[in-house]
Amino acid sequence: MVIVAPGSVATPIWDKGEADVERWAEHPVYGGAVRKFATQMMRSGRAGYSPEQLGQAIWTALSTPKPAVRYAPGPESALMRLALYLMPKRMLDGVMIRSLGLTRA
Repeated sequence: MVIVAPGSVATPIWDKGEADVERWAEHPVYGGAVRKFATQMMRSGRAGYSPEQLGQAIWTALSTPKPAVRYAPGPESALMRLALYLMPKRMLDGVMIRSLGLTRA
């Protein structure tokens, strides 16, 4: 089994999602967090890997006689995934909560 885990890929899907952000952000309590999260996702999505980079990673995984278990295109993917794997889950939750401007109930 081989896993190709690229993260964000720069495609027109991000433009389609942006059109719905205001509808998603109508909730009186979570609207600000939804808007902030969506903005971050749109920015990272548009700056993501090109479809060609993803295609190259898939081609490498399929054409290598002894492929690695995981392929993550780009220099930051492996490091970021390692950090997320090693970080305690409660700490990761706290980082996400703070980054979205939420408070604990």
